[in-house]
Amino acid sequence: MSDPLVSIIMPVYNGERYISKAIESVLSQTYQNFELIIVNDGSTDNSKAVIDTYLKDPRIRYIEQHNAGVAAARNTAIKKSQGELIGFLDQDDLWLPEKIENQIQYFKNHQNISLVYSDYIVLNELENSSHRQRDLIPFDPSQSNLISIFTQNRIGVLTVLVKKQCVIDSGLLEEELKGTDDYELWLRLALDYEFQYIPLLLATYRWHGKNISSDALHMMTEETKAICSFLSKRPDAYKALGKRIIKTRLFNLYNEIGDLYIWPLKNTMDAQHFYLLAFKQKPFSLKTWGLLKKVIRTSKTFDLMKYYQIRIWSVILGQRNS
Repeated sequence: MSDPLVSIIMPVYNGERYISKAIESVLSQTYQNFELIIVNDGSTDNSKAVIDTYLKDPRIRYIEQHNAGVAAARNTAIKKSQGELIGFLDQDDLWLPEKIENQIQYFKNHQNISLVYSDYIVLNELENSSHRQRDLIPFDPSQSNLISIFTQNRIGVLTVLVKKQCVIDSGLLEEELKGTDDYELWLRLALDYEFQYIPLLLATYRWHGKNISSDALHMMTEETKAICSFLSKRPDAYKALGKRIIKTRLFNLYNEIGDLYIWPLKNTMDAQHFYLLAFKQKPFSLKTWGLLKKVIRTSKTFDLMKYYQIRIWSVILGQRNS
């Protein structure tokens, strides 16, 4: 790998407010061997007019399509890309000038690595830096990339640089997922390739009310869908991860989703559904039983709880008497 071409994937939907700064952050890179592929995903505002002012640069390619979502727009760009490496930058985010250069250097020094990611800064609507988002979990050499990423969605898509062929071989992004298509792809990639976190601040994530990730309930629900999609596509993940890790992850997600339904929304019926899903993952957990007994009061669910409780105590008593 000498100075590889980097394909930068930028989906746009009604991004006229921020798209100019995003493009400028690409043009300001210290590493200049790139192509920027902008996919206008059915915008109804003036995004195209803003983008048009940059199209004189031959490195910028522009594609229009009917609105199909971020994952579909990313896939369109990936299929059209010519680079050896792929980076992702959304319409309202920014790259710091040395992002690509730092990551290219890491790839040159570590030929076995297929994906690198980093820290990023979070910017609020007032253009003030609120906090630095970093990989908070210390690296554990005994733990695989897959386990680390499976237990927490920890990779900011705007920080990633990944080998294109790995993405192609893994099957691109899942277009049915809304906001977690990248996470599901990382899971698939982590089964087959080595990742590396580098503790550098290389990008800026803009947080505002229109971010999909600003809706905690939506993100947790989609994260659960992403995990289930991953497990259905790659059944070999069950062996790589182990049942305990999978059940604990789903147990925690279902519990958290139930909490969001019951407390802010006071939606008892949907809360019951997700608490029961959590219960099925870990029926022996005292935490689950305590929570269910307080919240779930429908006769059907309560009868099912009693059934499981009788079975559990039968097993416990049987073991004690043996």
